[in-house]
Amino acid sequence: MTRLTAVLAVLSAACFSAAIAADHAPSYSAPVCQVGLHGDHPAGLDQDGDAVPDSEDWCSRTPAGVRVGPNGCATGEIDIACDRGLPEPKARVVPTAVSTRPERDADGDGVRDSEDRCPGTPKGAETDANGCVKIGTVVLKGVNFGTGSAKLLPAASDTLKTVASAMKADDDIEVEIGGHTDSVGDETKNQGLSERRASSVKDFLIKEGIDADRLSTKGYGESDPTDTNDTAAGRANNRRVAFRVTKS
Repeated sequence: MTRLTAVLAVLSAACFSAAIAADHAPSYSAPVCQVGLHGDHPAGLDQDGDAVPDSEDWCSRTPAGVRVGPNGCATGEIDIACDRGLPEPKARVVPTAVSTRPERDADGDGVRDSEDRCPGTPKGAETDANGCVKIGTVVLKGVNFGTGSAKLLPAASDTLKTVASAMKADDDIEVEIGGHTDSVGDETKNQGLSERRASSVKDFLIKEGIDADRLSTKGYGESDPTDTNDTAAGRANNRRVAFRVTKS
């Protein structure tokens, strides 16, 4: 036998032996994967005798005598990240405590304090969703000015501050301040008085921090009464300063 023939014979025998070994090698599949601590296995059980307890054995049915790694699986038997075929544990849901106490609404305008952009609105004032007074509903009656005077009396202060707060809460709002009088006295003088009263209100709002460009004034004199001029109460109602939102 030549040397080449001898070499070929040795290689052929080696390949045949490898093929026989492969045919007889144990084959393991994903179903043998038993992961973690099983409810029906007592603690410390090692059912396949590989010295890895079932509580840590990812392959707890490995045949006897097969060398395994620290996860209890033989090389090539099963990946440590195998699909166990078991449902994943559901996350524990901890219910959030819900307070049944209503949130505080200090000024009683129906808007809770945490959302109220105009806290401290006087009770009874008509307010919007932000808790701010509806500017178009605010009217200063004659008692807020001295008779025949454009000087504001202290009683007007709180009401005008609510108007300022509403305008600060919404920078887009622009307002016309309209002055009105009753029909007593000279019509021309009444016209001038209504203009001065409107200007007094504008000056007050500017001092409260409102930009003058957002405020306009107009004197209506006695031309637009809201009540009769035949009674004292009616005339008092006609002596007023009213607000009109011109832009929002």
